Amino acid sequence: MILRGNRVYLRDYIFNDINDHILWNTLETEWLQWDAPWEQNDFDVNRYIDMMTQRLLLPKTDLDIRWSFQIAKIDDDTHIGWVSSYDIDNNYEYTQDAKNLTLGIDIPLQEHRSCGFGKEALTLFINYYKSKGYKELYTQTWSGNFNMVKLAQSLGFLEAHRIKNFRLVDGLYYDALTFKLTF
Repeated sequence: MILRGNRVYLRDYIFNDINDHILWNTLETEWLQWDAPWEQNDFDVNRYIDMMTQRLLLPKTDLDIRWSFQIAKIDDDTHIGWVSSYDIDNNYEYTQDAKNLTLGIDIPLQEHRSCGFGKEALTLFINYYKSKGYKELYTQTWSGNFNMVKLAQSLGFLEAHRIKNFRLVDGLYYDALTFKLTF
């Protein structure tokens, strides 16, 4: 499945993406400073290759709901990141029960950030879920991730929940933030 924008498109994960994700999780890791820097990066290359190879063998149709897409540039097909989703409960905590769909985006290399690719990719992802009948979506970040806060607000997300001084990053405390978009 492909969702086309003007400068980027969203597509299903392909075999060639494995190497990009390995690079982004082992060598080009600056992006981890913005996406949950309080978490331990315990990326296991062999386990990742096995897991993704198995997933790629599973059949998919365009009718299957996608919980993530890879982001690629239209002009040269460069793979630049991904969008993904997960559920949170009514207390804004992760759950495996289908409750409140929460969107995320990662663009690992700085050269692809702050130039509109993320906004277009997240807009495509939002519109995908709107077409599936969703009436509200969420996104979560932390108050130190200024670019994500700005992106969420520019797309119409409004702050729904804040936990003060919840995240410790480089010796400083930051707020945990949840934003909500209603159609």
